[in-house]
Amino acid sequence: KDGQGTDVARHDHVALELHGEDEGQRRGGGEGDDGHSLPDFKREGQIAVEKAVDICAGRPVESVRLDAELIIRESCGCKVTRRAKEKADEKTELLHIIDELRLFQHKSWLGPFLIRDLMQEAENEKSFYRKSGEVFYHLGIRSSLLYLLEQPVTYEKGQKWKMPQRMYLTMHQYRENIQVFEKKERPYIDGSFGVPDCCSSGEDHFSYISFLLIDGKRQYGLLMLEIEPEEISFYYILALQLGTSLRFLEANIKQKKYHDRLREKNEVLNFIAIYDELTGIYNRRGLMESLVRFNQDNLGKKACLMIADLDHLKEINDNFGHAEGDCAIRTAAGIVKEVFGQYGDVGRFGGDEFAGIVRYSEMEEKEQLIYNIHQKCEQYNEHSMKPYYVGISVGVVEFVCEKKIDFIEMFKHADEYLYEEKKKRRKTVCRNVNFENSY
Repeated sequence: KDGQGTDVARHDHVALELHGEDEGQRRGGGEGDDGHSLPDFKREGQIAVEKAVDICAGRPVESVRLDAELIIRESCGCKVTRRAKEKADEKTELLHIIDELRLFQHKSWLGPFLIRDLMQEAENEKSFYRKSGEVFYHLGIRSSLLYLLEQPVTYEKGQKWKMPQRMYLTMHQYRENIQVFEKKERPYIDGSFGVPDCCSSGEDHFSYISFLLIDGKRQYGLLMLEIEPEEISFYYILALQLGTSLRFLEANIKQKKYHDRLREKNEVLNFIAIYDELTGIYNRRGLMESLVRFNQDNLGKKACLMIADLDHLKEINDNFGHAEGDCAIRTAAGIVKEVFGQYGDVGRFGGDEFAGIVRYSEMEEKEQLIYNIHQKCEQYNEHSMKPYYVGISVGVVEFVCEKKIDFIEMFKHADEYLYEEKKKRRKTVCRNVNFENSY
């Protein structure tokens, strides 16, 4: 009873009417005892189950509010005052406000987490844009368009805004379908070619709310979302966060380009540091590093060290010039690499000297290797029109790879074999040819 002694309807009567506790509601619609129409609770139950299935499947779920008439029963003889009815209406309105606040709070919490996931894709530009479409889909947005300027624009304080000539559609999301356009294939909008002509959501009637994508002084483009006006506040904040993410992506792309250029320069420097410019094979430093690695990787295994020497380089330089001397060095390097390099690493040790190393089990007999090098020289000389012969003397020594190996001593032994081989070389490399066809 209220203060005037009048009976007031109990709140649980309203709850029973809403939640279907009486016989009329269990039947799923129809009329109650007092002639009022009852809501279809069977349909309400079906909607609840469908929403539960969507949640379990990971699909985005939007809140659904079903219209239901508030029925205050007086069949028991109680008379409800107008104030009691107003209180019930106020409670319904309050519940509606609470639901809206809960939804806003949910999105406010979810937004930063989704933006964090987006920034983790900054290593790959295409993945970044696709992830942005997934963010909007999970937030329940039916359609979104991401337009970017050809290049970000910086506006200083007091600088007048200038209309961009074009903006390019980078990502289009419609429900769960997300399309990311390649840079050269992006549709664009300008003063004469607008958004409706460029892309639509497939519906007869649609409208977008636009947000500038900015971070500080930098402007990146335009975000267009198919949302309700009451959602503008939340998505304005999200657009600002997306602008910051684009700044992060821009910095990441620049850093990647810088690292790529730096890596290329380092590769060039590394090549120069370990490769011989004239012949393209290892230089002295590169060959020594190769020998050390080879020895460490093959401890306890037999190997061979080879030293080769171009015959009579001084004679070639003195008679035909240093350009021909360089040509003879390149020819000798090619022969040594062709014969010995198929089994291991070879390099130019300096001047007219070459060296190489190989596992003993992977090579032919050392005498056969020496013979093959001599044969390659003869084949070259037979077809060459140079006024000189190319000859190579070779010394090979066998050894076992071990931790404390003395390569200086190994080269000394190989040099001794090379010295014996040099005794068998030609006395001169000059030959009589028609000089008009020599070069």
